[in-house]
Amino acid sequence: MRLLITGATGKVGRNFLDRVLSDETFAGWSLRVICHNRSIEPSDRIEIVQGSFADPDTVSRSMQGVTHVLHMAAVKESPDLAIDVAIKGMFLLLEGARASSTLEQFILISGDCAVGHIFHEYDAPITETSPRRAYEGCYALTKVLEEVMVEQYQVQYDLNGCVLRAPWIMEKDDFRFALSLGEDQFGGPPWADLIGETRAADGFRKGAVPLMLSASGAPLKRNFVHVNDLVSAITAAIGNPSARQSLFNIAMDEPVDYGAVAAYLAKTRNMEALSVPTPFHSNWLDNSKARHLLGWRPKVDFEDLIERAWGLSARARRASEDLVPGVRCAGPADCGRKTMKHKLLYALASAMILVTGASHAQDKKTLAIVVKGLDNPFFEQINLGCQEWMKNNPDSEYECIYTGPASSTDEAGEVQIVDDLLTRGVAAIAISPSNAPAMANRIRQIAPDVPVMTIDADFLEQDRDLRATYLGTDNYLMGVKMAEQAAMLKPDGGSVCLQLGNVAADNINARAQGFRDTAGGEKGIDRLDGQNGWTEIEGCPVFTNDQADLANQQIADTFTANPDLDAFILIGGWAQFAPQAYAQVTDQVMDKLKSKELIIIAGDTLPPQTQAFRDGRSHSQVGQRPFEMGLRGPDVMIQLINGEQVDDPLYTGLDVCNLEDAGFCADN
Repeated sequence: MRLLITGATGKVGRNFLDRVLSDETFAGWSLRVICHNRSIEPSDRIEIVQGSFADPDTVSRSMQGVTHVLHMAAVKESPDLAIDVAIKGMFLLLEGARASSTLEQFILISGDCAVGHIFHEYDAPITETSPRRAYEGCYALTKVLEEVMVEQYQVQYDLNGCVLRAPWIMEKDDFRFALSLGEDQFGGPPWADLIGETRAADGFRKGAVPLMLSASGAPLKRNFVHVNDLVSAITAAIGNPSARQSLFNIAMDEPVDYGAVAAYLAKTRNMEALSVPTPFHSNWLDNSKARHLLGWRPKVDFEDLIERAWGLSARARRASEDLVPGVRCAGPADCGRKTMKHKLLYALASAMILVTGASHAQDKKTLAIVVKGLDNPFFEQINLGCQEWMKNNPDSEYECIYTGPASSTDEAGEVQIVDDLLTRGVAAIAISPSNAPAMANRIRQIAPDVPVMTIDADFLEQDRDLRATYLGTDNYLMGVKMAEQAAMLKPDGGSVCLQLGNVAADNINARAQGFRDTAGGEKGIDRLDGQNGWTEIEGCPVFTNDQADLANQQIADTFTANPDLDAFILIGGWAQFAPQAYAQVTDQVMDKLKSKELIIIAGDTLPPQTQAFRDGRSHSQVGQRPFEMGLRGPDVMIQLINGEQVDDPLYTGLDVCNLEDAGFCADN
């Protein structure tokens, strides 16, 4: 497959390239990028075509052999370019797609300016059938015309088109500076134009946050989407039959309420609100169609949007409130006005101290533990181990900090956190990489001069020279144990579905390999196809992206589609991390579970999982020891700092619970 990309150097384009180049789903794809004013580095998978997409020769050369087009390039408020570049370029790309003998899909990234943004009032949520209504200026008009052009090419020539309509796209600390009343404001509308320069400057000095009011006088509700969620929607649409000739709204589940934002910042950072009357209207971009047809779910809500922008995840912030009551950053004026990079690093450093409950002493050296996501209760056990080490070592010259992105799906966010920690300066770092190739690639680029180790999840074998050791589970052995439990319950084998997490997570893939090799009785099995009686059903394995809601939906769908299924294997415990949802799913098959007609083997032994086991909702749990990882991690990092010899790997053991011996699950 060959994907042609326009706009690859922009915010969405950069994040999309990072995702695709590290996603196993696109491993066989080559990328062709049209670059004009800015460029990117070519590679063995990235081909650069220099020129403008409004130039017929450039487009003709670019379309050769292309199977998919992703058109993201846009012209903002530039009247001299709106027709000659934006519309002409769109026409040339569509003509090239129409004439191509290889093209399979054309995807356009549009914007909510096509439906008026906050300039027009709607009496109901904005759906894909709502009328297009551009606001003043040429940019919104070009987006309306681009959507219509794709739509008409679908009518005229049966083009397999797809339009993803996104509102204001956020990343990193965009939202924080969108709320700045100073000269460093990001985006619009300019606050001084609405309330005057004097009032805006006074609010800036106080570290206040603007509370936008709609034309009706109520707090404004405005649509946003995080760049990672938009990228996930793009990857969900590529090659998806359900995306054919469809328009999708790609936005957060609810618009951001500026009143709720003001209340949240007042509670968490003592920031006062400054009311800003506006002529704008609250609107709701309904994403139901994308959720239903693409199976897409936005992961970043307004609290996460705020906490990412201030450098601290919502989960970590809640933990910090328990550890250090009353400690808050009072806003921009309190945190200081540094360069954009320094602001992010300052917020991150402050957050890390809060998370661990460490003192504000400046002579402590940092031992950082970075996990895949703070939304996963498994990693909270690592955090508790880190905290226990701090309590046990109050006089140490080191402090243990624990952090990670708010969501386990935020692979790029985890890489950015590691990047920022190493830039800021830490004594050593332990990483649980969500996307092992992407993390290893960044570590190779940085070439840090401090010890790097992995914890819980390892790098791929070819990248393990980048870290000193791995501390955590023998994941292959964990898969072996799960297969042994399955064989005890189903000695003749049967039909089986494996549920995995992230496609690029080395630890999860190692467990799956251990299960397959042991169940099938031979090494290197890619997929069970009758070996020792075990056969993986069509549609499996399924990948949860470490999300509990998706995991439970996958189980429910699998049970419905495969009523004669013999075994479901949760390679990780994602579904059980949401006990109510998991109970509802397993309620439908409790008779089969009791008779062992259907068996469930699950990874991990956290409290909701051991309860599920005791309730008969699984037949065996094979548990890791995350608390031990968090407790031992700082000592291992100190050994590495001191130049001591450290074994590689360092395994933390397993706990096996089954119907014959409940073991650890009996009373934990």
